Amino acid sequence: MTIEQQQQMAVAFNGGPMFAQSEDSLGKILSLLCSELRLSARMLDKHLDISLRAVEKQIAKLREEGCLRHTDSAKGGHWEVMQ
Repeated sequence: MTIEQQQQMAVAFNGGPMFAQSEDSLGKILSLLCSELRLSARMLDKHLDISLRAVEKQIAKLREEGCLRHTDSAKGGHWEVMQ
């Protein structure tokens, strides 16, 4: 999945206008998780230079929309990006 496709998918999840930063964050989170499935929210906040809480909210949004799923245990699991 290309970055452009991920960003389009991120915009489609919200169903309406989004803040530019939020839109960028969703696309970047999907992109990073596609390349490294074992990244934690703490690692993502360092890569994106946003707060841990902001990353957690974006991940929750992606999970609610069915675009992102975490498998196995909380500490030893990994992310699956749904297409």
